Amino acid sequence: MIEDAIHDLTGDAAADHPSDKKPGQRFTLLTVLLLMLLVLAAAAGGWHFWRKAPLSTNTAPPPAPVEPRQHQREDLFLDERKSFMGLYDLFQDEKIPSLVQTARVQGAKGGPDTADLNLGLVSFQLAPEYFTLLKKPFRVTARGLPPPSLPQPKYLLVSSVTDGGAVVLDREGRSRPVARDFMLKHWGGSVSFLYPYKEAERHLNKGMTSPEVMELQRRLNRAGYPVMEDGVFEEQTFREVVRFQRDFSLKADGIVGPRTMALLFQMTDMN
Repeated sequence: MIEDAIHDLTGDAAADHPSDKKPGQRFTLLTVLLLMLLVLAAAAGGWHFWRKAPLSTNTAPPPAPVEPRQHQREDLFLDERKSFMGLYDLFQDEKIPSLVQTARVQGAKGGPDTADLNLGLVSFQLAPEYFTLLKKPFRVTARGLPPPSLPQPKYLLVSSVTDGGAVVLDREGRSRPVARDFMLKHWGGSVSFLYPYKEAERHLNKGMTSPEVMELQRRLNRAGYPVMEDGVFEEQTFREVVRFQRDFSLKADGIVGPRTMALLFQMTDMN
Protein backbone atom coordinates (compact mmCIF):
# COMPACT_ATOMS: atom_id res chain seq x y z
CA MET A 1 0.00 0.00 0.00
CA ILE A 2 2.80 2.37 0.88
CA GLU A 3 4.60 1.63 -2.35
CA ASP A 4 1.40 2.37 -4.27
CA ALA A 5 1.13 5.71 -2.46
CA ILE A 6 4.76 6.48 -3.29
CA HIS A 7 4.10 5.57 -6.86
CA ASP A 8 1.14 7.95 -6.95
CA LEU A 9 3.26 10.78 -5.54
CA THR A 10 6.29 10.21 -7.80
CA GLY A 11 4.31 9.71 -10.97
CA ASP A 12 5.39 8.00 -14.17
CA ALA A 13 8.97 9.18 -13.95
CA ALA A 14 9.69 6.82 -11.09
CA ALA A 15 8.04 3.93 -12.93
CA ASP A 16 10.17 4.50 -16.07
CA HIS A 17 13.39 4.21 -14.01
CA PRO A 18 12.93 1.55 -11.34
CA SER A 19 16.64 0.90 -11.22
CA ASP A 20 17.15 4.43 -9.77
CA LYS A 21 15.21 3.66 -6.56
CA LYS A 22 17.55 2.46 -3.88
CA PRO A 23 16.32 1.20 -0.45
CA GLY A 24 17.66 4.33 1.33
CA GLN A 25 15.74 6.60 -1.00
CA ARG A 26 12.56 4.63 -0.44
CA PHE A 27 12.98 4.94 3.33
CA THR A 28 13.58 8.69 3.05
CA LEU A 29 10.53 9.15 0.86
CA LEU A 30 8.44 7.14 3.29
CA THR A 31 9.66 9.25 6.19
CA VAL A 32 8.81 12.46 4.33
CA LEU A 33 5.37 11.10 3.57
CA LEU A 34 4.73 10.24 7.23
CA LEU A 35 5.89 13.67 8.35
CA MET A 36 3.58 15.33 5.81
CA LEU A 37 0.66 13.28 7.12
CA LEU A 38 1.47 14.28 10.71
CA VAL A 39 1.73 17.97 9.75
CA LEU A 40 -1.60 17.81 7.91
CA ALA A 41 -3.26 16.07 10.84
CA ALA A 42 -1.89 18.62 13.31
CA ALA A 43 -2.98 21.50 11.09
CA ALA A 44 -6.46 20.04 10.75
CA GLY A 45 -6.73 19.53 14.51
CA GLY A 46 -5.49 23.03 15.31
CA TRP A 47 -7.99 24.60 12.88
CA HIS A 48 -10.75 22.59 14.49
CA PHE A 49 -9.78 23.89 17.98
CA TRP A 50 -9.49 27.47 16.75
CA ARG A 51 -12.99 27.31 15.29
CA LYS A 52 -14.52 26.06 18.53
CA ALA A 53 -12.54 28.06 21.08
CA PRO A 54 -14.39 31.40 20.59
CA LEU A 55 -17.69 29.71 21.38
CA SER A 56 -16.56 29.08 24.95
CA THR A 57 -14.25 32.05 25.63
CA ASN A 58 -16.21 34.92 24.09
CA THR A 59 -19.66 34.07 25.41
CA ALA A 60 -20.76 36.79 27.87
CA PRO A 61 -21.52 35.48 31.38
CA PRO A 62 -25.16 35.66 32.48
CA PRO A 63 -26.05 38.83 34.43
CA ALA A 64 -25.70 38.51 38.18
CA PRO A 65 -29.06 38.34 39.96
CA VAL A 66 -30.14 41.50 41.78
CA GLU A 67 -30.04 41.01 45.51
CA PRO A 68 -33.63 40.80 46.79
CA ARG A 69 -32.87 43.10 49.69
CA GLN A 70 -32.19 45.94 47.25
CA HIS A 71 -35.70 45.64 45.82
CA GLN A 72 -37.11 45.53 49.31
CA ARG A 73 -35.27 48.70 50.27
CA GLU A 74 -36.53 50.53 47.21
CA ASP A 75 -40.09 49.75 48.33
CA LEU A 76 -39.51 51.85 51.46
CA PHE A 77 -39.34 55.16 49.56
CA LEU A 78 -42.76 56.73 48.96
CA ASP A 79 -44.04 59.59 46.85
CA GLU A 80 -45.93 62.63 48.17
CA ARG A 81 -49.43 61.21 47.91
CA LYS A 82 -48.75 57.73 49.29
CA SER A 83 -46.67 59.04 52.17
CA PHE A 84 -49.32 61.58 53.18
CA MET A 85 -52.18 59.10 52.98
CA GLY A 86 -50.14 56.61 54.98
CA LEU A 87 -49.36 59.26 57.58
CA TYR A 88 -53.05 60.13 57.88
CA ASP A 89 -54.02 56.46 58.25
CA LEU A 90 -51.42 55.94 60.96
CA PHE A 91 -52.55 58.99 62.87
CA GLN A 92 -56.22 58.14 62.53
CA ASP A 93 -55.69 54.58 63.72
CA GLU A 94 -53.49 55.44 66.67
CA LYS A 95 -54.35 58.94 67.87
CA ILE A 96 -57.61 60.40 66.63
CA PRO A 97 -60.00 57.97 68.43
CA SER A 98 -58.48 58.72 71.83
CA LEU A 99 -58.40 62.45 71.15
CA VAL A 100 -62.04 62.44 70.07
CA GLN A 101 -63.03 60.37 73.08
CA THR A 102 -61.22 62.78 75.40
CA ALA A 103 -62.97 65.73 73.78
CA ARG A 104 -66.35 64.05 74.16
CA VAL A 105 -65.76 63.42 77.85
CA GLN A 106 -64.73 67.02 78.33
CA GLY A 107 -67.79 68.14 76.38
CA ALA A 108 -70.06 66.10 78.62
CA LYS A 109 -68.52 67.91 81.59
CA GLY A 110 -69.03 71.30 80.03
CA GLY A 111 -65.59 71.46 78.43
CA PRO A 112 -64.68 71.76 74.73
CA ASP A 113 -66.16 69.26 72.30
CA THR A 114 -64.98 67.86 68.94
CA ALA A 115 -66.48 70.71 66.92
CA ASP A 116 -63.33 72.84 67.26
CA LEU A 117 -60.82 70.00 66.85
CA ASN A 118 -58.73 70.38 63.67
CA LEU A 119 -55.86 68.46 62.12
CA GLY A 120 -52.89 70.21 60.56
CA LEU A 121 -49.68 69.10 58.85
CA VAL A 122 -46.62 70.73 60.40
CA SER A 123 -43.01 70.50 59.25
CA PHE A 124 -39.69 71.02 61.02
CA GLN A 125 -36.04 70.81 60.03
CA LEU A 126 -34.43 68.34 62.42
CA ALA A 127 -30.91 66.93 62.54
CA PRO A 128 -30.79 63.15 62.09
CA GLU A 129 -29.66 62.44 65.66
CA TYR A 130 -33.00 63.80 66.93
CA PHE A 131 -35.13 61.17 65.20
CA THR A 132 -35.09 58.97 68.32
CA LEU A 133 -37.00 61.69 70.22
CA LEU A 134 -40.06 61.49 67.98
CA LYS A 135 -42.88 59.51 69.58
CA LYS A 136 -45.64 59.63 66.98
CA PRO A 137 -45.84 58.67 63.28
CA PHE A 138 -43.97 61.02 60.95
CA ARG A 139 -42.47 61.19 57.50
CA VAL A 140 -39.07 62.53 56.56
CA THR A 141 -37.71 63.55 53.19
CA ALA A 142 -35.27 60.92 51.92
CA ARG A 143 -31.80 61.44 50.58
CA GLY A 144 -29.24 59.01 49.22
CA LEU A 145 -30.17 56.68 46.38
CA PRO A 146 -33.91 55.99 46.43
CA PRO A 147 -35.47 54.63 43.22
CA PRO A 148 -35.05 57.13 40.34
CA SER A 149 -38.53 56.19 39.06
CA LEU A 150 -40.18 58.08 41.92
CA PRO A 151 -40.85 61.79 41.48
CA GLN A 152 -39.21 64.21 43.87
CA PRO A 153 -39.47 64.60 46.79
CA LYS A 154 -39.30 61.10 48.25
CA TYR A 155 -40.20 60.14 51.80
CA LEU A 156 -39.69 57.54 54.47
CA LEU A 157 -42.90 56.94 56.44
CA VAL A 158 -42.06 56.03 60.05
CA SER A 159 -44.72 54.43 62.22
CA SER A 160 -42.53 54.19 65.32
CA VAL A 161 -38.98 54.57 66.59
CA THR A 162 -37.25 51.56 68.17
CA ASP A 163 -34.11 51.08 70.25
CA GLY A 164 -32.21 49.82 67.20
CA GLY A 165 -33.71 52.10 64.55
CA ALA A 166 -37.30 52.49 63.37
CA VAL A 167 -40.30 50.77 61.81
CA VAL A 168 -41.20 52.16 58.38
CA LEU A 169 -44.09 51.39 56.04
CA ASP A 170 -43.42 50.21 52.49
CA ARG A 171 -45.51 50.91 49.37
CA GLU A 172 -47.89 48.10 50.28
CA GLY A 173 -48.43 49.43 53.79
CA ARG A 174 -46.39 46.66 55.42
CA SER A 175 -44.30 47.38 58.53
CA ARG A 176 -40.58 46.95 57.93
CA PRO A 177 -37.90 47.34 60.61
CA VAL A 178 -34.80 49.29 59.59
CA ALA A 179 -31.55 49.90 61.43
CA ARG A 180 -30.41 53.20 62.88
CA ASP A 181 -27.67 53.44 60.22
CA PHE A 182 -30.31 53.22 57.49
CA MET A 183 -32.25 56.13 59.03
CA LEU A 184 -29.15 58.27 59.41
CA LYS A 185 -28.00 57.52 55.86
CA HIS A 186 -31.31 58.51 54.25
CA TRP A 187 -32.36 61.30 56.64
CA GLY A 188 -33.17 64.35 54.53
CA GLY A 189 -33.97 66.63 57.49
CA SER A 190 -37.52 67.84 56.74
CA VAL A 191 -39.86 66.08 59.18
CA SER A 192 -43.64 66.43 58.94
CA PHE A 193 -46.47 65.02 61.03
CA LEU A 194 -50.12 65.63 61.83
CA TYR A 195 -51.04 67.79 64.80
CA PRO A 196 -54.56 68.15 66.26
CA TYR A 197 -55.42 71.63 67.42
CA LYS A 198 -58.39 73.76 68.37
CA GLU A 199 -59.44 76.62 66.15
CA ALA A 200 -59.38 79.04 69.05
CA GLU A 201 -56.01 77.82 70.35
CA ARG A 202 -54.18 80.76 71.85
CA HIS A 203 -50.57 81.63 72.51
CA LEU A 204 -49.33 80.99 76.03
CA ASN A 205 -47.28 83.74 77.67
CA LYS A 206 -45.44 84.27 80.91
CA GLY A 207 -47.83 85.18 83.74
CA MET A 208 -50.82 83.22 82.43
CA THR A 209 -52.74 80.67 84.48
CA SER A 210 -54.89 78.13 82.66
CA PRO A 211 -55.45 74.39 81.95
CA GLU A 212 -53.49 74.87 78.71
CA VAL A 213 -50.47 75.99 80.76
CA MET A 214 -50.86 72.84 82.85
CA GLU A 215 -50.78 70.71 79.68
CA LEU A 216 -47.71 72.62 78.48
CA GLN A 217 -45.94 71.91 81.76
CA ARG A 218 -46.80 68.22 81.61
CA ARG A 219 -45.37 67.95 78.11
CA LEU A 220 -42.22 69.89 79.04
CA ASN A 221 -41.56 67.45 81.89
CA ARG A 222 -42.02 64.41 79.66
CA ALA A 223 -39.71 65.91 77.05
CA GLY A 224 -36.95 66.36 79.64
CA TYR A 225 -37.47 70.02 80.58
CA PRO A 226 -38.36 69.97 84.32
CA VAL A 227 -40.99 72.42 85.58
CA MET A 228 -43.64 72.49 88.31
CA GLU A 229 -47.04 71.33 87.03
CA ASP A 230 -49.27 73.92 88.67
CA GLY A 231 -50.90 75.62 85.68
CA VAL A 232 -49.00 78.88 86.29
CA PHE A 233 -46.69 80.19 83.55
CA GLU A 234 -44.00 81.42 85.91
CA GLU A 235 -40.25 82.06 85.53
CA GLN A 236 -39.14 78.44 85.61
CA THR A 237 -41.64 77.47 82.91
CA PHE A 238 -40.55 80.46 80.84
CA ARG A 239 -36.84 79.47 81.05
CA GLU A 240 -37.54 75.86 80.07
CA VAL A 241 -39.69 76.95 77.12
CA VAL A 242 -36.86 79.17 75.87
CA ARG A 243 -34.36 76.32 76.29
CA PHE A 244 -36.61 73.94 74.37
CA GLN A 245 -37.09 76.46 71.56
CA ARG A 246 -33.33 77.05 71.26
CA ASP A 247 -32.57 73.33 71.21
CA PHE A 248 -34.84 72.79 68.21
CA SER A 249 -34.19 76.00 66.26
CA LEU A 250 -37.54 77.61 67.05
CA LYS A 251 -37.96 81.29 67.78
CA ALA A 252 -36.65 81.45 71.36
CA ASP A 253 -39.02 84.11 72.73
CA GLY A 254 -40.66 82.06 75.50
CA ILE A 255 -44.07 82.38 73.83
CA VAL A 256 -45.72 79.03 73.20
CA GLY A 257 -47.47 79.15 69.84
CA PRO A 258 -48.79 76.31 67.65
CA ARG A 259 -45.36 75.25 66.37
CA THR A 260 -43.79 74.97 69.82
CA MET A 261 -46.81 73.07 71.07
CA ALA A 262 -46.87 70.83 67.98
CA LEU A 263 -43.25 69.77 68.50
CA LEU A 264 -43.87 69.09 72.19
CA PHE A 265 -46.89 67.04 71.14
CA GLN A 266 -44.71 64.98 68.78
CA MET A 267 -42.06 64.37 71.41
CA THR A 268 -44.33 63.15 74.19
CA ASP A 269 -46.47 60.05 74.62
CA MET A 270 -49.48 61.96 75.91
CA ASN A 271 -52.70 62.36 73.90
